[in-house]
Amino acid sequence: DKGIQCIVVTDHNTGGWIDKLKAELATLTQVDAAKWSAITIFPGMELSCNGGVHMKVILDPTKGSSDIEAIRGSVGYSGTPGDSDGVTSQSIEQVIRTIQSAGGVACAAHVDQPKGLLFSLTDHNTLKPIFRLLDAVEIINPAATCLQPHAVTLAAIASVLGSDSHEPNDIGRGYTWVKMSTPSIEGLKLA
Repeated sequence: DKGIQCIVVTDHNTGGWIDKLKAELATLTQVDAAKWSAITIFPGMELSCNGGVHMKVILDPTKGSSDIEAIRGSVGYSGTPGDSDGVTSQSIEQVIRTIQSAGGVACAAHVDQPKGLLFSLTDHNTLKPIFRLLDAVEIINPAATCLQPHAVTLAAIASVLGSDSHEPNDIGRGYTWVKMSTPSIEGLKLA
């Protein structure tokens, strides 16, 4: 009802809901194609990385839960799937490369929020190699003061406004308008 046509589902450290949500969307589309056929689910995960930084993994809509779980396993996430009680054994840079090697988009999650933690890293020099690798950053509050010292660097990186919703009523409170001929990871990367 909010006009959203694509959604990235990024549960904490798991893709377990992706296949279930895709199946439910298929059922809803059979019941009311006019309402539901325009919706596309991009599988994802909000991954707790070494150092506590949260990284959004975004894959092509043709991918599923097992693809997300494969990434989580390959970066050595040590915690409970669906919880944030652990971090990856790989560095942030290695995590980004793993996501990109799987054809995905690596997006630093809610960098302007306390739990994003990207800007809590020691200094700008530590952040430089991460900024060079990132595909995007998610910003919840574009006016956040923590963004100002990094304004020049952030201007060269795609930024998305996300809702970081933890309940259904929050979905769509923040969104990014992206024009794609067909919803796909290639279209998302191009945009």
